Amino acid sequence: MTAIRYPDDAIDRLWATDTTGPTIRTSEAVNVKGIYDSPPISVMQTSTVTTSTGASFYYNLTHGLGSGSYKYHMAFFFSELDPRVNASGLRVFDIWTNSDIFYTGLDIYFDTYRYGTDVVYTPNPWGPYSDYILIRMTSTLSSVYPPIIAAAEILQLFDNPMLPPTSSVDSKLATLFSSICWNYFLCAFIKCVP
Repeated sequence: MTAIRYPDDAIDRLWATDTTGPTIRTSEAVNVKGIYDSPPISVMQTSTVTTSTGASFYYNLTHGLGSGSYKYHMAFFFSELDPRVNASGLRVFDIWTNSDIFYTGLDIYFDTYRYGTDVVYTPNPWGPYSDYILIRMTSTLSSVYPPIIAAAEILQLFDNPMLPPTSSVDSKLATLFSSICWNYFLCAFIKCVP
């Protein structure tokens, strides 16, 4: 499948395949209104799931991270697309980054119902992490269905001033901006290096 970008993505990120896995797709309109960073609807219409209840979803991000220890801003996007998930408590999971618990008890249906979009993000830098970020999602003991994810954005921060005329404040912002959408043959990985 071809990459998704402007005009589907108003801020012209490039969404292209990065990983494969079992997927759930819909042609129904997915509600992304009011969602942090406005992911494209076409990205949110496909989500990757694990193959069995009790299984964990793993993704090891190493591409483009470079060596060294950095902090990150992260956002994970979710759409509940499975018609079997028709009540709260059926799909509940925790999110880990490396050995740190990122979010506990995420219940997408509780937050959005079906065809809604949910996001979990860091308002402050997270880490530091060196060389890789291992993203793991694990079902809670009461969950009937395994974890699901549609997309992620990971922004690497580092203190490396740019040459003038760029503001020194700007230089503290992103040098690596990754968008990952976990969709079978519709996934994203982008790298925007100024």
